[in-house]
Amino acid sequence: MTGSFPDPFHSHWREKGTLGFPSLPVAMFRVDTFGYFTGVNDWFEELTGHPLQSMGGKEWWHFFCGSGSNSMGDEWRKAVAEGRPFPFQGQCTKSDGSVVWIRGQLAMALDEQGLFSHVGIVINITDHQQTQVQLEATQNRLQSLVHAIPGKVVRVNRTGECLEYVSKPIPVDEQPPHRQRFIFSPADAWQTMVDLALDTKTVQVFEQNLPQEWGSRVEEVRIIPLQQEEALLVITDISETKRIQRSLQESEANYRLLVEHQTDLVVKVDLNGRLTFVSPSYCHLFGKTQTELLHQPYLPLVHEADRQATEEARQTLEIALSTLPKVRP
Repeated sequence: MTGSFPDPFHSHWREKGTLGFPSLPVAMFRVDTFGYFTGVNDWFEELTGHPLQSMGGKEWWHFFCGSGSNSMGDEWRKAVAEGRPFPFQGQCTKSDGSVVWIRGQLAMALDEQGLFSHVGIVINITDHQQTQVQLEATQNRLQSLVHAIPGKVVRVNRTGECLEYVSKPIPVDEQPPHRQRFIFSPADAWQTMVDLALDTKTVQVFEQNLPQEWGSRVEEVRIIPLQQEEALLVITDISETKRIQRSLQESEANYRLLVEHQTDLVVKVDLNGRLTFVSPSYCHLFGKTQTELLHQPYLPLVHEADRQATEEARQTLEIALSTLPKVRP
């Protein structure tokens, strides 16, 4: 045993400080009324890697919490004055450089001379602390990913009741009260999609049109099943995407209508020199159907005197297109 310890703990400290629990090793230490170490047991030395001799003249809170821990010392003295135990948490660095996280409690006790001293019990929570740090790091990464999603992310139950806003902060005036039911249009389609997502554990997607004063807003609702009859809703405003799609479709329809009703010969050719589109007037001129002409080389249909100049122009265009930056779909 290192140091001198009071009854009723005295006999237990001779047995590595089991404190009446032989199957549970407990690290114990004692400090005086000023907070300086006056004794430690073998389990304490084993846990921290420090014998009593290495801690002479050091307050216990500096040992566990570093030089910036004077506030903990003040809090401990306040607890002593009020006659209550003082719980604490900290860490210490062993002689091999490894860090041990601990949680403990200090309480007043009488020593063998009948004087008050303070006995502390600490346990090793390093594994717990490391797990907690990893969990927090994972949660922060997930939160960052969620915040990067361009839309609202809401946790709901099977009936659509709002349980939590998971995404980046949403203006208060846009947040329905807790447990308020989300109303999607049409409601029966929404319930069918939620049931399908939760029952099959698959992501389901549907769109809804929301009437507005200036027109309508289109939202994509992605239903991601969770455990315990809950789901994440990723709600994205796709109104602008839909508007662009409609514009492209209208432009394509107008272009096709124009081409199909003009007398000029119009063809589209890929970079390999094969036909990808032919106008009706082109088919009529050569007496062939679109099926017969598509994907065929265009050069045999060019007048012999114009073939060399046409092919040179096509190759020049091909070289120019190859220098353009690639755009990912």
